[in-house]
Amino acid sequence: MYRRGDFIYLTIGGVVLTIHAGFINVCFLIEGLDTAVSYLTGTLAHVSVAAVERQYESALFSLALILAFIVGSLVTGFIVGTEKFKSGPSYGVVLLLESCLLTISGLVLENTSQDRLVNGLWWKYLYMLPALACGAQNAMCTTFSGAVIRTTHMTGISTDIGVIIGQKIRSTLGLFHHRSNTNNGDVETWKLKVFIPLWLGFLVGGSVGTIVIQALGLKYYALLIPATTLGLTGFGLLCYHYLVLKFSRSSSSSSSSSSPSFFDNHTSSSDAEESYGLLNE
Repeated sequence: MYRRGDFIYLTIGGVVLTIHAGFINVCFLIEGLDTAVSYLTGTLAHVSVAAVERQYESALFSLALILAFIVGSLVTGFIVGTEKFKSGPSYGVVLLLESCLLTISGLVLENTSQDRLVNGLWWKYLYMLPALACGAQNAMCTTFSGAVIRTTHMTGISTDIGVIIGQKIRSTLGLFHHRSNTNNGDVETWKLKVFIPLWLGFLVGGSVGTIVIQALGLKYYALLIPATTLGLTGFGLLCYHYLVLKFSRSSSSSSSSSSPSFFDNHTSSSDAEESYGLLNE
């Protein structure tokens, strides 16, 4: 059973991440990149088209973006170690990694001519850096009480929102009584409390990113904004888990002698008794 603190932590953290993902996306849409760095569906389709049309260089570039995204997810999977959400310092490590990748991306891409990025044989592969960062972010928390969570693309979340609303309408009309796999007609509408804020966060992030880029005349330097906030968030998480929680544990129990590891996710003992009545409200 998940604790109330985990639910709030996940929702707020997820919204923060989707805002950043929306911001990052528009940095490349505005600059005219013909494929995405934060999701793979269109990129994979582009591989098919390019391969059939014998545009092998373009197909190879799209495959490189996909590979970078997968490697980013691989690294996060290694650091976090679980597909289920569980608060801990490892998320801070991943955020710092993403911050470093976005910082390098912003500095290098801004100082590389657009002609090289578009027509250069190898320069365009610099776009693998932000794809790597997005892959790392997207894998940070994948499941929460049966809900699949993604923060760099909204296809699955949009689908889930529609499915849940459709199920609720059918349940309200009394058409779910003979469906044994729906928990006697109960629809998990609590998931909308996670999905809708994530969806809105992505929308807000894209809007804010567009306004900032156009108002300030920024190009790839705009990536330094999410890089900074993600880095500060990651550093704050590490400080919280290694200073605040460590101090509180040492104060409450002299027998606690082990320090948390970067790769250990945990929740504070103060939340241990809290139930998840919030989920079904």
